[in-house]
Amino acid sequence: MTITTDGSADDALAQYLADEKAQFDREHAAIGDTGPAIAYPPTPTVWNDTGLRSHQRIAKRFATYAEGHALYVDGTGWHCWDGTRWARDVHAKRTHDLLEMMLNISWGEALADKSLQADVKASMSSHGSAGVLDLASRKLFAPETDTDPWKLNCANGTLDLHTLELHPADPADLITNLGLSSLRCPRGGS
Repeated sequence: MTITTDGSADDALAQYLADEKAQFDREHAAIGDTGPAIAYPPTPTVWNDTGLRSHQRIAKRFATYAEGHALYVDGTGWHCWDGTRWARDVHAKRTHDLLEMMLNISWGEALADKSLQADVKASMSSHGSAGVLDLASRKLFAPETDTDPWKLNCANGTLDLHTLELHPADPADLITNLGLSSLRCPRGGS
C-alpha cells in the first residue's frame, strides 16, 4: 500500500482494496462457469470481533461479512444466495471465494494491527480455512430450508400462495427450490 502525497491513508487503503478485488475477480473467473456471478457483500463498518483471536475471530468476521450471502444447511452443507434462492454450493467453491475476499479485506486492515495479521495468516492455509468455515457454519446455520409450503419461488420473485402476490426474493425465506422461470401475477406484484 502506498500513501498518497497528501497523506491520505484512507484513500490509499480504499484503492488497495479495489485493486485487490479486481485482481481477485480476474483470477477467479471460471472458464465455462454459467452460474450467476458471485455478489460480494459490502465491507462491514464494524466487525464485532473484540476479544476473539485466531480462527474464532476470523469466523466471526466471515459470518458478519457473508450474512445473507452464505448459509450452512444441516445435512446438505454450504449454500450461496444467487439473488433468487439459496443454491447448493458444490465443494463450497463460492463460500471459499467469499472467505478469500474477506481475508483480503482483513489483510488490508491487518497492516496496522499485528494480532489481526497473525489471525489472518493462520486462516490462509487449507487447514486454517477449513477450521474457519467449520466455526462459521455454526453462525450461518439453518436446520432446514423450504419449510413454508405457501411460498413458491420463481425467477422474478416469490409468490405467496395465500394472497397470490409476488414479492421480491428474500434470503430470510430460506428457499432453495426454483419453481417457475418467470411469473406474471394476476393480483399485485410484477
